[in-house]
Amino acid sequence: MLLKIKSVILVSMFSLMVFAQEKSTYPYYRDALYLGNIYSGSTNPVAISHAPFLSIADIGIKYHFEDGDFRAKDQTGKETGFDVSMWGIKKFNRISFEGGISYYNDVQRDKSWNTTLFIAPSNPFILADSVASRYNVERFSLNGGFAYEISPMVKLGLRAFYEVGSSADQTDPRPDTKAMKFRINPGLTFALSRYWELGISGEYRMMNEQTDYTCVRTEKNYTFFLFSGLGTYLGRTGVSYSRQYKGRAYNGALQAVFANGFISNMIEAGIDRNQEEAIDGGKSDKFLGGKYNNSTFFVTERFQVRSERLYHNITLDALYSDSKGTWYNQKQMNSDTGEGYWEVMSSEIKHKEKTMTARLGYRMDIMRGETPTLTWSVTLGYGKTETHNYPEDYTANHSYMNVKADIAKHFNIKKSVFTVSLYGNYRNKLSADLDTRDLRIYNEFTLPMWGYTTASAVGAGGELNVRLPLPFKGFTSYLGMFARGGYITCLSSEYEPLKNANRSHVNAGVNFIF
Repeated sequence: MLLKIKSVILVSMFSLMVFAQEKSTYPYYRDALYLGNIYSGSTNPVAISHAPFLSIADIGIKYHFEDGDFRAKDQTGKETGFDVSMWGIKKFNRISFEGGISYYNDVQRDKSWNTTLFIAPSNPFILADSVASRYNVERFSLNGGFAYEISPMVKLGLRAFYEVGSSADQTDPRPDTKAMKFRINPGLTFALSRYWELGISGEYRMMNEQTDYTCVRTEKNYTFFLFSGLGTYLGRTGVSYSRQYKGRAYNGALQAVFANGFISNMIEAGIDRNQEEAIDGGKSDKFLGGKYNNSTFFVTERFQVRSERLYHNITLDALYSDSKGTWYNQKQMNSDTGEGYWEVMSSEIKHKEKTMTARLGYRMDIMRGETPTLTWSVTLGYGKTETHNYPEDYTANHSYMNVKADIAKHFNIKKSVFTVSLYGNYRNKLSADLDTRDLRIYNEFTLPMWGYTTASAVGAGGELNVRLPLPFKGFTSYLGMFARGGYITCLSSEYEPLKNANRSHVNAGVNFIF
């Protein structure tokens, strides 16, 4: 089934790239995709048909570097790598195509306490070891979609996404992780009048991840941490261990859109449900490592006012997430043939986490024709999380607010385009309360993770982007070059070593737009 889906996506990508050579493209396409499409960011794939291009394609390669002590305990210390990507859109009379392909290669140094790739960030059932070492990470992704006008009143859309990844460590106990995730996203829109449109979309996702620990030197035993929360774990010792994650998820959303050319508004509301299970060992000694369930409710509102010279966009996002982690109490038994197995004696809710976030944003673009000359934006955010780990291991509650501001100036020198961007952000802890019950790795893991999660920090950065026209006859094309960097400093933290710690990142690359 997956091979058939991948073949369809590849065919769509080929068609897109063959026909992407048209003069209607220009070097501001990322801004245009947002400003000219009120559906931008929606979960409805019919958004492809609203892109303000007949065709556009972008092929790029990028280098990235990140380093610093202001990081989560399970995050890499120093990271270097590159990625190569290709993306494009092609529109015909009644059908529009979109597709992309990318490869990511990364070296992560001084990493420990987490071997996972694709499981949900709030899933507490993590398999880990405490040996800091170097990880080699690779990812390959393929995506494609289309939107088709069934009639003047009805449009159908479909997107599909496939990604595989691997992570390997060459230091004992040597975790080797291989993972896959796939999602398919259909959608419909119905035109009620000249200005009003209703939409409905859905999504199905599946994930599979396998981690195998092996050791070259077998005279030493290692501890494998079967986490069930922020420092709560069941320990296993030995020279090998295996775990498989299986995940299934689905969501549904409704959209309502008003657009008359000068005023546009889109509101979207939806629900997402996700389940992931951890299964350890093989067929004969299967051990259940926990089941994670999550329900998320989200609402997104975007309001746009356009004039000849100014575009105004106001956005509002709100999200509520409820996660539960089920732990299985198991006992090792022997079968009639003498083979050992784990029998589930009971199950209980081990971990509960509720998260609420809200974000309000404003963006203004000063336009020259269809292209911006100056863009600035500001975003205010708020978040709150309540966590309980049972029976009485710990409770953790915290809240925060953050502010981010961006400004970008575009300069036209003959037919070349230069963009200078600056940004700043500030995150402030509003409250933080951690109540633990003598966790065994409190100082080694729990406190450092909590100190990073609840820290106050300030950051700033900038980017220089250049797009140079290429002298190819028959179609418009640009060679792009960019460099961006940023820096973040911890202002306060409940974990003393993080105070005044910092982290920096640099990205640079080239791309071909046509």
